Amino acid sequence: MTNTLTPRPQGRARLGSAGWFPIMPAKLQAVEADLPAADAGLRPGDTIVSINGNPIRFWPKVSELIQANEGAVLEVAYLRDSQELTTRLTPLHGTAESDPGARWRIGVAFQTEVITRELSLPAAFSESLSTNWRFAGLIFEFVGKIFRSELSVRTLEGPIGIARLSGQAARQSWGDLMSLMAAISLNLGIFNLFPIPVLDGGVILLLLIEGAIRRDLSRQFKERVTQVGFAALMLLAVLVIYNDIIKSLPERFERFLP
Repeated sequence: MTNTLTPRPQGRARLGSAGWFPIMPAKLQAVEADLPAADAGLRPGDTIVSINGNPIRFWPKVSELIQANEGAVLEVAYLRDSQELTTRLTPLHGTAESDPGARWRIGVAFQTEVITRELSLPAAFSESLSTNWRFAGLIFEFVGKIFRSELSVRTLEGPIGIARLSGQAARQSWGDLMSLMAAISLNLGIFNLFPIPVLDGGVILLLLIEGAIRRDLSRQFKERVTQVGFAALMLLAVLVIYNDIIKSLPERFERFLP
């Protein structure tokens, strides 16, 4: 069967969501001592199957339900040795070593399945080229969708957002941090080639125009074009920093800001 749908923007970043999730059971990998989950009797190896009657088939939904409940008592159903048990617990509001942001927490970590492949040097080089080529195409597609109003400008990340993502990647693993740095470098390299005055792409465009007409453009014209390009970059900088600030504020303040 073939169907067509349009994802709806959701969350602070206004990313498109189709409303589906893969099946990823909420099996506990670790339970922190002296926190609500441990006090309620949860152990590593247990699988959370529902919270307040809401079925859990995708473990990241656990955090969403905890945050939405805003510290109220949770009724948690879980499996242990194929037997379904229930318990009640009250989340605590605070930070964690892996995530310094203040959130409602119960003190658990979930098992995730990671598939890795070992490649020879030539195969790894080929895979790197194809991956970067694919990501480069996605960058142009991303910018095009923003101009066509098919993607929200809230998806843009500025220096504050990049620092936040870098911290999260560094806490996860060295490989995640290197992958993020590579993605940022690729984004900056491609953005620098956009035909915007002040950027290298704008300079290349002016040189191509001068080569086509076989004469130099006037100095006054170049100055005006450069000023327009600089103003555009400053407006973009203000926009992405505004996005970063919005995403850093508590969710209850979002409704007061555009």
